[in-house]
Amino acid sequence: MEKENIPTGYEAVKKLAEDYPDWLPIVEAALDLSKTYKSGEIAGRWVLNKAREKNLTWLAPTHNLRKLVSYGILEKVDTSRGGRRAYYIMPDPEGVERALKELK
Repeated sequence: MEKENIPTGYEAVKKLAEDYPDWLPIVEAALDLSKTYKSGEIAGRWVLNKAREKNLTWLAPTHNLRKLVSYGILEKVDTSRGGRRAYYIMPDPEGVERALKELK
């Protein structure tokens, strides 16, 4: 059985930067939070709240992190609070961090 062609965090961030560069501050917020928690598990709401601190005026309260999941930057691991809060992990934080540093 062949392994799926899953992009590394580095490749995923580079592709996201081409397609949606305005999402990079959200990736940075997710990376910061994933380093904060030993388990690496972060709530989507925490990421969006942290990103809003950077004055992203386009970021609506209804936004979610599906875009980062679809690019392979985050992976959804759990849902709680009656299905209203999603939790994620960042499978390749080192690659994500390297790409973000190169893009600055």
